[in-house]
Amino acid sequence: MNLPIAHIDALFAAWDRPDSPGCALGIVHAGELVYARGYGMADLEHGVPITPATVFDIASISKQFTAWCVLALAEEGQLSLDDPIQRFCPEVPEYGQRITLHHLLHHTSGLRDYLGIWPVAGLPDANVFRREDVYATIARQRELNFAPGSDYIYSNTGYWLLGEVVQRVSGQTLREFAHEQVFAPLGMASTHFHDDFTEIEPNRALGHALRGDGSLRLDLSFCDLVGDGGIYTTVEDLARWDAVFYASPLAGGDALIAQMHVPGRLVDGSAISYARGLVIGAYRGARTVSHGGSWAGYRSSLLRFPDERFTVICLANLASMEPWKLAHQVADLCLGSRLGPATNIPGGAPVAVGDAAFAGVYRNTAWDEPLTLSWQAEGLHLTAPWYGFDGVLAAAGEGAYAIAGETDLRVEIEPGSADDAPAAVIHIQGEPPRRFARIATGPAEAVPTEEYVGTYASVEANTVYHVRVANGHLWVQRPGAPDSPLMLLDADLFSLDDWGLRFARNAAGMVDSFALTAEGAFRLNFTRVAGGGAA
Repeated sequence: MNLPIAHIDALFAAWDRPDSPGCALGIVHAGELVYARGYGMADLEHGVPITPATVFDIASISKQFTAWCVLALAEEGQLSLDDPIQRFCPEVPEYGQRITLHHLLHHTSGLRDYLGIWPVAGLPDANVFRREDVYATIARQRELNFAPGSDYIYSNTGYWLLGEVVQRVSGQTLREFAHEQVFAPLGMASTHFHDDFTEIEPNRALGHALRGDGSLRLDLSFCDLVGDGGIYTTVEDLARWDAVFYASPLAGGDALIAQMHVPGRLVDGSAISYARGLVIGAYRGARTVSHGGSWAGYRSSLLRFPDERFTVICLANLASMEPWKLAHQVADLCLGSRLGPATNIPGGAPVAVGDAAFAGVYRNTAWDEPLTLSWQAEGLHLTAPWYGFDGVLAAAGEGAYAIAGETDLRVEIEPGSADDAPAAVIHIQGEPPRRFARIATGPAEAVPTEEYVGTYASVEANTVYHVRVANGHLWVQRPGAPDSPLMLLDADLFSLDDWGLRFARNAAGMVDSFALTAEGAFRLNFTRVAGGGAA
């Protein structure tokens, strides 16, 4: 394959400096690592550049290795994917509904994401987190996000539990099992599940993030948690793993790899794109198998085009980088005309001026999840923080819009009528569509009424919030964050930063609790324990 090296390098020029973090890039074709290069610095303090041998935390790309380990144990007859999770992890509440390993593999379990609960509890990213902390969080939950198998919501809880299943069934840690079954046989000498954050790792890239003033800071992981993430590896080692998907030398062979590609299916029969640690999709008419990762100051992407036997691996140590977008741009340059028309790369003009009428605050009617459409000079701007989308909408077909560079997003806007408010339907490739109804033409500060004032405690989040009136505004005081204003969205419904907060009333009409919906953790219950209006 003739690679346009100069054009590829130009994509990464902004980070290819001695004063910037950056990334390692690997391009694999027909089983051969045909291009590998580092851009920027692995360690700014000591002036160490990134190379193809630099070790990165690849975060959620790790999930495919966890899935492989679980499938290997199933192939050996040591477990069944139809087994309930409580068979192996009795710490998980029963909920009165059967949650199987199938559900965990496909993110259809309904289990709340522990990484969504911890910010609600006020636990900072720099905390030291260990497995007992995850179990304690799981054990406190009283509800699921949804009935198992009825929907898809990405949940790190499920894959962390799958890592625990491997340990309890095999008698080895996930690190030991994966090393013996995968990494050692493939010669992935620089790869392991990093289950001790104090361990010294040679050739490691340090994670970085930008401060508000644009300066850099270190952003590292302080946890021993593996299964949902935690693998340290290099682009050179991931190229060895990539070859397994065409002819596997591992125990279980190609049959296990085929199982990893089986997409999930909901109880209503609809398919989702998440298989078993892999996302099955398409780009410009070509089949893709991919996954990304995001944790602390690390971002990563592994994008495979199986029919072209072509893979792009991009591992970054700067939180503001978007390696999944860069990987698609590399594929554009290398595969060129072998791909179809770039119809899913929106390049049209911003939406028409008349669509300013759609500006407002929208709510997912099932979970009180908010998003905003705002009219700006460039056009209609979509902000959907839970999905990581933030940009100007451009035309992508009749009644449909997208954000430039977001290849898996389509937005349909329903104009509404005299009886129905406008609605925005979010389509993310391979996921059920999410419908958001407009509930306000814009956010408003909450009326500083005393009926909401009080102290609210949550067993599920293990925290206490205080709602108060100060300087004519309604505020929430909570651990680990500055006081934040409540913004009125609808009757008894407010936004708290990017979360939805809905107050509930007792039979006498008095406010006695609220449900807080955060990313991956819906309707966390807070009960009023002090303050006016309590029952």
